[in-house]
Amino acid sequence: MRKLLLLISVVLHTSCATKCIDHDLDEPEKVVNCKNSNDACSVVWMGSSARDAKITQRACWTESETSDPKCHVGACIPEKLETTHKSTTVGYFCCCRGDLCNKNPEAIKQLTTTDAPKSDPRVQPRDSSPLMEISSAILLSVGLVVTSLLVVAVFLVLVRRRRQRHLYRDLEATSRSSKKPKFDLTKQLCETHGRFPSQYWMGNRRSTTSNSSSSGALIDDVQLTVQTVDQASAVRWAREVALLGSESLSHEHVISVLWWGKKHRKSWIVYNDVYVGTLTHVLRSCSLSLLQGHKLGQCIFAGLSYLHCTIHAGRHTKVALAHGDLCSDNILLKANFVPVLGNFHNSTRLQYLNLGKLTASVENYSKLMSSFHYVPPELLLPITNGHHHRWTTFHTDNSYRQMDVYMASLLLWQITRRTLEGGALPFTLPYEDTVGAEPSLEDIAAVVATTRPHLQSHWLHHPDLRRICWLLQSGWKAEPSQRLTAHCIHRLMGNSAALDAIASYQTEP
Repeated sequence: MRKLLLLISVVLHTSCATKCIDHDLDEPEKVVNCKNSNDACSVVWMGSSARDAKITQRACWTESETSDPKCHVGACIPEKLETTHKSTTVGYFCCCRGDLCNKNPEAIKQLTTTDAPKSDPRVQPRDSSPLMEISSAILLSVGLVVTSLLVVAVFLVLVRRRRQRHLYRDLEATSRSSKKPKFDLTKQLCETHGRFPSQYWMGNRRSTTSNSSSSGALIDDVQLTVQTVDQASAVRWAREVALLGSESLSHEHVISVLWWGKKHRKSWIVYNDVYVGTLTHVLRSCSLSLLQGHKLGQCIFAGLSYLHCTIHAGRHTKVALAHGDLCSDNILLKANFVPVLGNFHNSTRLQYLNLGKLTASVENYSKLMSSFHYVPPELLLPITNGHHHRWTTFHTDNSYRQMDVYMASLLLWQITRRTLEGGALPFTLPYEDTVGAEPSLEDIAAVVATTRPHLQSHWLHHPDLRRICWLLQSGWKAEPSQRLTAHCIHRLMGNSAALDAIASYQTEP
């Protein structure tokens, strides 16, 4: 039994002991089992230089806690031995853990010819050619640029959202300010039934006289007009009051806003003047004389000409604007049939546009429009051509002005239809007889690409109506650069002799 246990212990010691190559100078190499299980294998080189060093010994190595260097697992990494200054012999030593890890000393010896003896022989050095360095620099630069662009994009999105939050806070603060007028609604003037319904009310402003301000007496002698919109039109309302609050618009044919705010879950805009209703409401309820219709059209183009120009007045500058949503629901009329342009929710500041190529999406531009009947043909061109992107490229900011001219020309056509000389035809929206009251962009694009609103045959034989026909055909041309400007049409409508000379009584059938 004792012999059996001794045999088992010998077998276990033999199986657990590290196997190393044992070799001295002028002796054949052999495989031996180290005495201790924690022993390692070692290799020693000696010579006059690293290249001339020869292997002098390979054997087992017992590593102590204070030994230097430490043995590595699976790899024999040489380290230079310390020698005296006068000695011409160079020595290298390495030790490793693992069976027969010192078997191939020639591969280990190659490490001794380098100046970095502590590098791992299993790791191959990388190619450090100039081409690789240039490629790495380019990739690093591209990565930095892409990262910078992403950071800037995220920053701009956060800034835009913050500005929108501040905008709504400012609007709410304005609605609670001390400048809020006190008024009572008396009667409803009219109601629009487009894509964004709204109501117009007449009210009496309760103002304090200078003689009775100390006593706080109130009088009801100032009339005004109030527009209310639902929460569905909150975005339009916010855009409009933001523009009216930052731009000083002062013209007899541009609406004047007194106050805006929110009340009873609705958005309110209070106007200074008293209006009888929108152009749609007036044209539906009564017919006009040709003189009244001519005056209406001339005043609309006068207000449009004022919006399109930049005016410098001392320290204040009125920047050029494009209305962007001229339709019969956005024109308010005073009691003397003087029109004013209102609802600037889709307006564009032309001063802040880049002078290069400008792009506009038909969906983005028309999503805030009150009616698709007035969408200009240049915006509908991608839909007509079947393009997938639906983007239109503008090379100048005049393209935005000429889109307003197209919409105003359609308004002039609607006014002319309701004149007595024009036949007092029933009120209708442009292209309504073809596409209906609520068309899609595809329906409008298909019609606008081939035709324009119908001109009555007897208009061409009437001297005054013939001039208006020529203005209509010059204002709704398919190419924006071929249309007359708003200022030109306004001047021509005020000078019939000049209009006769230019038109020469020639109109297209």
